[in-house]
Amino acid sequence: MFILAICGFIMNYDKPLAQLAVVGIAVSIVFCLIIGVNIPENAIVLNTLFYAWAFVTLIILLINKLIHNDKIKFGMLATIASLCLVFNAEALYRMYRFGIE
Repeated sequence: MFILAICGFIMNYDKPLAQLAVVGIAVSIVFCLIIGVNIPENAIVLNTLFYAWAFVTLIILLINKLIHNDKIKFGMLATIASLCLVFNAEALYRMYRFGIE
């Protein structure tokens, strides 16, 4: 995912959204890996919410740049969204349960 995000930035470096997303990735690297900042309760879910947007944004920009057929592009983005939902369903449920308790 990191390599795809970097490729997305390289192909879209002139767009302000790509530049902002790279700053978001840099901040996540500094906070999580170098400083070691972590959120104690539901850390995985909250860290994903705080930092994953930058990776997803750059990957979508990469897909938009590489694929020109709208039907294929839509299919790829729908597949990515579906996979994200499937892999995060349990975490979404835990976040929901945490919110109502």
